[in-house]
Amino acid sequence: MANAKDGYWKCERISERSYRQLSMAQKMIDITFHNQEQFKSREALRDALSIEAGHTELRERLNGERYLVARSWSYSKSRHEEFNELVDRVRAIIVDHWGFDPLGEM
Repeated sequence: MANAKDGYWKCERISERSYRQLSMAQKMIDITFHNQEQFKSREALRDALSIEAGHTELRERLNGERYLVARSWSYSKSRHEEFNELVDRVRAIIVDHWGFDPLGEM
């Protein structure tokens, strides 16, 4: 957002993502969570799927060791197209690993 000029604020739309899109992705995680036994929480499952799909961020420990963590799925962290690609990759991973399509269950 830019500074006020002549009493008006200029806003820029930075994302086309919608609540419906995020809800569908969360439902996909919920369906998968209830059809597996490996992960004890939805968050752990989502993080594992994100990392497997390459949706990661590089972090560094105090000793210099580097490691990957799952990136956020929040609106402000990825654009519409990027999120759609992530959902497609995660869906393919679920089909490959567990043998069912969570969106086919919806």
